[in-house]
Amino acid sequence: MKRWGRIALYALAAAALLVVAALVVLQTRWFRDRLRDRIVWEIETATGGRVELAAFDFRWRGLEGEARGLVLHGTEGPGEAPLFRARSVRVGLKLVSVFERKVDIQSLTLEAPEINVIVYPDGRTNLPTPKAARQPLKNPIEVILDLAVRRFNVVNGTFRAGIHSLPLDADGREPRKIRRKAQRGV
Repeated sequence: MKRWGRIALYALAAAALLVVAALVVLQTRWFRDRLRDRIVWEIETATGGRVELAAFDFRWRGLEGEARGLVLHGTEGPGEAPLFRARSVRVGLKLVSVFERKVDIQSLTLEAPEINVIVYPDGRTNLPTPKAARQPLKNPIEVILDLAVRRFNVVNGTFRAGIHSLPLDADGREPRKIRRKAQRGV
Protein backbone atom coordinates (compact mmCIF):
# COMPACT_ATOMS: atom_id res chain seq x y z
CA MET A 1 0.00 0.00 0.00
CA LYS A 2 2.89 2.33 0.78
CA ARG A 3 4.32 1.74 -2.65
CA TRP A 4 1.09 2.77 -4.46
CA GLY A 5 0.85 5.89 -2.34
CA ARG A 6 4.37 6.88 -3.32
CA ILE A 7 3.64 6.25 -7.02
CA ALA A 8 0.49 8.39 -6.78
CA LEU A 9 2.49 11.16 -5.08
CA TYR A 10 5.12 11.07 -7.84
CA ALA A 11 2.42 11.15 -10.52
CA LEU A 12 0.74 14.12 -8.85
CA ALA A 13 4.08 15.96 -8.57
CA ALA A 14 4.84 15.26 -12.24
CA ALA A 15 1.40 16.56 -13.28
CA ALA A 16 1.89 19.71 -11.18
CA LEU A 17 5.32 20.24 -12.76
CA LEU A 18 3.82 19.90 -16.26
CA VAL A 19 1.10 22.46 -15.45
CA VAL A 20 3.67 24.94 -14.11
CA ALA A 21 5.91 24.39 -17.16
CA ALA A 22 2.94 24.93 -19.51
CA LEU A 23 2.00 28.17 -17.73
CA VAL A 24 5.57 29.44 -18.00
CA VAL A 25 5.77 28.59 -21.72
CA LEU A 26 2.40 30.27 -22.43
CA GLN A 27 3.81 33.57 -21.14
CA THR A 28 7.00 33.60 -23.21
CA ARG A 29 7.73 35.65 -26.29
CA TRP A 30 8.78 32.41 -28.00
CA PHE A 31 5.23 31.03 -27.63
CA ARG A 32 3.61 34.27 -28.89
CA ASP A 33 5.95 34.29 -31.91
CA ARG A 34 5.13 30.62 -32.71
CA LEU A 35 1.42 31.34 -32.35
CA ARG A 36 1.71 34.44 -34.55
CA ASP A 37 3.57 32.47 -37.24
CA ARG A 38 0.94 29.72 -37.11
CA ILE A 39 -1.91 32.21 -37.50
CA VAL A 40 -0.23 33.82 -40.53
CA TRP A 41 0.41 30.38 -42.06
CA GLU A 42 -3.19 29.24 -41.48
CA ILE A 43 -4.68 32.38 -43.05
CA GLU A 44 -2.32 32.20 -46.04
CA THR A 45 -3.06 28.50 -46.56
CA ALA A 46 -6.82 28.93 -46.25
CA THR A 47 -7.04 31.99 -48.51
CA GLY A 48 -4.09 31.74 -50.88
CA GLY A 49 -3.28 35.38 -50.14
CA ARG A 50 -0.29 37.00 -48.47
CA VAL A 51 -0.67 38.14 -44.86
CA GLU A 52 0.97 40.98 -42.97
CA LEU A 53 0.58 41.24 -39.21
CA ALA A 54 1.98 44.31 -37.44
CA ALA A 55 1.64 43.02 -33.87
CA PHE A 56 0.21 40.05 -31.99
CA ASP A 57 -0.51 39.56 -28.30
CA PHE A 58 -1.88 36.55 -26.43
CA ARG A 59 -3.22 36.61 -22.88
CA TRP A 60 -3.28 33.06 -21.58
CA ARG A 61 -5.39 33.82 -18.49
CA GLY A 62 -8.43 34.71 -20.53
CA LEU A 63 -7.36 32.79 -23.65
CA GLU A 64 -7.56 36.01 -25.64
CA GLY A 65 -5.54 36.97 -28.67
CA GLU A 66 -5.27 40.28 -30.49
CA ALA A 67 -3.82 40.86 -33.94
CA ARG A 68 -3.16 44.50 -34.80
CA GLY A 69 -2.56 45.73 -38.32
CA LEU A 70 -3.82 42.58 -40.05
CA VAL A 71 -3.62 42.84 -43.85
CA LEU A 72 -4.56 40.18 -46.40
CA HIS A 73 -3.32 40.77 -49.93
CA GLY A 74 -5.11 39.06 -52.78
CA THR A 75 -4.00 39.30 -56.39
CA GLU A 76 -4.16 43.10 -56.53
CA GLY A 77 -1.22 45.10 -57.78
CA PRO A 78 1.27 47.00 -55.58
CA GLY A 79 -0.52 50.37 -55.83
CA GLU A 80 -4.01 48.99 -55.11
CA ALA A 81 -5.81 48.60 -51.79
CA PRO A 82 -5.44 45.14 -50.20
CA LEU A 83 -8.31 42.66 -50.20
CA PHE A 84 -8.72 42.90 -46.40
CA ARG A 85 -7.32 45.13 -43.70
CA ALA A 86 -8.31 45.55 -40.05
CA ARG A 87 -6.91 47.83 -37.37
CA SER A 88 -7.50 45.10 -34.80
CA VAL A 89 -8.87 41.56 -34.62
CA ARG A 90 -9.57 40.28 -31.10
CA VAL A 91 -10.46 36.65 -30.46
CA GLY A 92 -11.59 35.07 -27.21
CA LEU A 93 -11.18 31.29 -27.10
CA LYS A 94 -12.66 28.45 -25.08
CA LEU A 95 -10.72 25.22 -24.72
CA VAL A 96 -13.12 22.36 -25.46
CA SER A 97 -10.70 19.41 -25.51
CA VAL A 98 -6.97 19.32 -24.89
CA PHE A 99 -6.58 15.85 -26.37
CA GLU A 100 -8.47 16.59 -29.59
CA ARG A 101 -6.97 20.12 -29.84
CA LYS A 102 -10.50 21.49 -30.09
CA VAL A 103 -11.10 25.17 -29.38
CA ASP A 104 -14.28 27.22 -29.79
CA ILE A 105 -14.32 30.92 -30.57
CA GLN A 106 -16.12 32.66 -27.72
CA SER A 107 -15.84 36.17 -29.13
CA LEU A 108 -14.61 37.86 -32.28
CA THR A 109 -14.21 41.62 -32.68
CA LEU A 110 -13.07 43.31 -35.89
CA GLU A 111 -12.16 46.98 -35.54
CA ALA A 112 -12.17 49.10 -38.70
CA PRO A 113 -12.17 46.22 -41.18
CA GLU A 114 -11.90 47.16 -44.85
CA ILE A 115 -12.85 44.68 -47.54
CA ASN A 116 -11.82 45.76 -51.05
CA VAL A 117 -13.00 43.60 -53.93
CA ILE A 118 -11.53 44.75 -57.23
CA VAL A 119 -13.15 43.64 -60.50
CA TYR A 120 -10.81 44.17 -63.44
CA PRO A 121 -12.08 44.98 -66.98
CA ASP A 122 -11.44 41.38 -68.10
CA GLY A 123 -13.67 40.03 -65.28
CA ARG A 124 -10.88 38.84 -62.98
CA THR A 125 -10.99 39.87 -59.31
CA ASN A 126 -8.38 40.27 -56.60
CA LEU A 127 -9.74 37.21 -54.76
CA PRO A 128 -6.89 34.68 -54.33
CA THR A 129 -7.18 30.93 -54.80
CA PRO A 130 -6.89 28.97 -51.52
CA LYS A 131 -3.81 26.77 -51.13
CA ALA A 132 -5.71 24.28 -48.96
CA ALA A 133 -7.92 21.67 -50.56
CA ARG A 134 -11.60 22.43 -50.05
CA GLN A 135 -13.57 20.21 -47.70
CA PRO A 136 -16.66 18.48 -49.04
CA LEU A 137 -19.43 20.98 -49.64
CA LYS A 138 -21.71 21.65 -46.69
CA ASN A 139 -24.87 23.61 -46.37
CA PRO A 140 -23.77 27.27 -45.82
CA ILE A 141 -25.90 27.42 -42.66
CA GLU A 142 -24.01 24.39 -41.25
CA VAL A 143 -20.67 26.06 -42.00
CA ILE A 144 -21.71 29.23 -40.15
CA LEU A 145 -23.12 27.26 -37.20
CA ASP A 146 -19.96 25.11 -36.99
CA LEU A 147 -17.93 28.24 -36.25
CA ALA A 148 -19.53 28.36 -32.78
CA VAL A 149 -18.79 32.04 -32.29
CA ARG A 150 -20.69 33.09 -29.19
CA ARG A 151 -20.31 36.85 -29.72
CA PHE A 152 -19.10 38.85 -32.68
CA ASN A 153 -18.70 42.53 -33.29
CA VAL A 154 -17.73 44.47 -36.42
CA VAL A 155 -17.02 48.16 -35.73
CA ASN A 156 -16.50 50.97 -38.28
CA GLY A 157 -16.02 48.65 -41.23
CA THR A 158 -16.25 49.25 -44.96
CA PHE A 159 -16.98 46.97 -47.89
CA ARG A 160 -15.89 48.26 -51.30
CA ALA A 161 -16.57 46.69 -54.67
CA GLY A 162 -15.48 48.88 -57.55
CA ILE A 163 -16.91 52.37 -57.02
CA HIS A 164 -19.54 51.15 -54.55
CA SER A 165 -18.95 51.34 -50.81
CA LEU A 166 -21.05 50.06 -47.91
CA PRO A 167 -20.54 50.58 -44.17
CA LEU A 168 -20.03 47.45 -42.06
CA ASP A 169 -21.20 47.47 -38.46
CA ALA A 170 -22.59 44.33 -36.85
CA ASP A 171 -23.13 42.84 -33.43
CA GLY A 172 -24.28 39.31 -32.72
CA ARG A 173 -24.72 37.23 -29.59
CA GLU A 174 -25.66 33.71 -28.55
CA PRO A 175 -25.81 31.79 -31.85
CA ARG A 176 -25.71 28.54 -29.83
CA LYS A 177 -29.43 28.95 -29.23
CA ILE A 178 -29.84 29.04 -33.00
CA ARG A 179 -27.60 25.96 -33.31
CA ARG A 180 -29.74 23.96 -30.86
CA LYS A 181 -32.92 24.93 -32.71
CA ALA A 182 -31.36 24.03 -36.07
CA GLN A 183 -30.28 20.62 -34.73
CA ARG A 184 -33.80 19.92 -33.41
CA GLY A 185 -35.26 20.92 -36.75
CA VAL A 186 -37.12 23.97 -35.41
